Amino acid sequence: MRSQRLLRMLWCLLPLVCFWIAAQADPCSCDELTVSGAGDTRINGTYTHEPFITTQEWFEGTEMWIGPAYSIASIHGNWAVLHFEDSTWFAGLFVVYSGGEHVIYVIDHWYQNSSTKRCPPKNGWTSSGGGAAPTIARDGCLCLGIGDLDADGAVTMIDARLCLQIVTDVIPGTPEQRAAADVDEDGDVDHDDVDLLAEQLIGLCP
Repeated sequence: MRSQRLLRMLWCLLPLVCFWIAAQADPCSCDELTVSGAGDTRINGTYTHEPFITTQEWFEGTEMWIGPAYSIASIHGNWAVLHFEDSTWFAGLFVVYSGGEHVIYVIDHWYQNSSTKRCPPKNGWTSSGGGAAPTIARDGCLCLGIGDLDADGAVTMIDARLCLQIVTDVIPGTPEQRAAADVDEDGDVDHDDVDLLAEQLIGLCP
């Protein structure tokens, strides 16, 4: 009886321990990328996720990471990594903020990746003629809504608990929650997503 009470007490304390660990660590994220190894060395460097501002319907839903500054004559902008909604990833495009929106330019060549995932692909880039294709380093995938099941703008242990509840059929989860819970983006929500979400929350980045 005493051992059972002790086990129940430890089980009750486990969530508190998990919350404490998460509070001490920086969650993994893809808010910042490092591009390296590109044959066009101008694009190698650190990139930060920023909103892509546009009035063009075709570009709505575009995700953008802004990188090294670059100038062409009197035009000043930045190299960018871009993901067009439900489409292809591009690196090595030149983006300028002008007239209240972002304008995209192609300078010489670019790099492309056919991945349909929301999380920036590390490998599998191809070159249109700019020499060696780059690789992208990132801490994790907890950005762009991935892992944010309660849609509060942050990924926390509450989201991990919701993910576990969906996997164990405690709750069905809304379509939006299930999309956010698919952390490994393999098309389903299972224990792999729970494990990956918990690991990235405490800073164990893949």
